[in-house]
Amino acid sequence: MMTSDKIQTSFVHHDHIKFEQNAHGIILLKVDNPFATATISLLGGQVIAWQPKSQTIPVLWEPDFSLYQKGKPIRGGAPICWPWFGPHESITDYPAHGFARINTWEIVSIKTMSSGETEICMVLPKSLENEVQFPYRTPFRDIELSVRYLIGSSLSIELSARNSGQNSISITEALHTYFKISDIGEIEILGLDGSKYIDQIDQHQIKAQIGPIKFDSELDRVYIDTTASCSIRDLKFARTIKISKSGSNSTVIWNPWLTKASKMTDLGTTHWQSMVCVESANAFHNAFVIEPGHHHMLAVNYAVAHITD
Repeated sequence: MMTSDKIQTSFVHHDHIKFEQNAHGIILLKVDNPFATATISLLGGQVIAWQPKSQTIPVLWEPDFSLYQKGKPIRGGAPICWPWFGPHESITDYPAHGFARINTWEIVSIKTMSSGETEICMVLPKSLENEVQFPYRTPFRDIELSVRYLIGSSLSIELSARNSGQNSISITEALHTYFKISDIGEIEILGLDGSKYIDQIDQHQIKAQIGPIKFDSELDRVYIDTTASCSIRDLKFARTIKISKSGSNSTVIWNPWLTKASKMTDLGTTHWQSMVCVESANAFHNAFVIEPGHHHMLAVNYAVAHITD
């Protein structure tokens, strides 16, 4: 069994890196470099915390570390939804949002860049921990899935899928990122004005966005056919979080509000007020087909700017 101590030994020459492990055996990689602090979970291969040193408040929303358990998705940070987004299109008992977020990833490399930023590369193993119980990996065995994090004053994530097989493979996907905000009723999201979206709480009707996105009730929208950057404007925190992306033709905006959140143990009756999901995705008809010998990359960059007015 791999432990945090064994992994720490492998990367002992990185003095800005340390590893921790909770009671359920989930290993976290912690980064503290000149620009930011960050935490990455080997379960799900996902970043769960990032805070530039210019900020007194975390940029990503994260739940209690003690709740993380093997085989269970982590709600918080930037979960990797792959190779399908939402429920499986035909088999209802397959896991929501795919299998990448419920399996343990392997660290390929950790580097300190000449800039002082930290690069972390990880891969989803070909053999999964729960493969016997769930054969859902079979259609995707020829896909090599990796993720690269560049941690500095901004956060970059590159999710790469390479098709080494002989057949075309269709995927949907998302970086299901949870952002820390002051109050869901006080923020607005800019950059999607005029975009069409699928309203997932109103019978999947297709609607058009008018002006900035504001919140006064549950909201679950998939903005389609959009490559636009967007931003979260948060006056109480005096900051704007800019979300830039490439390789993504959908953007998902989500907040469950009180009724739905109260049924989720990791959100409860209060946490929903301090988070919003802005997800860079390829969903619904924006599914991406990876041809044999080709690869697809979904990439994002998150940056924070101070609001002075």
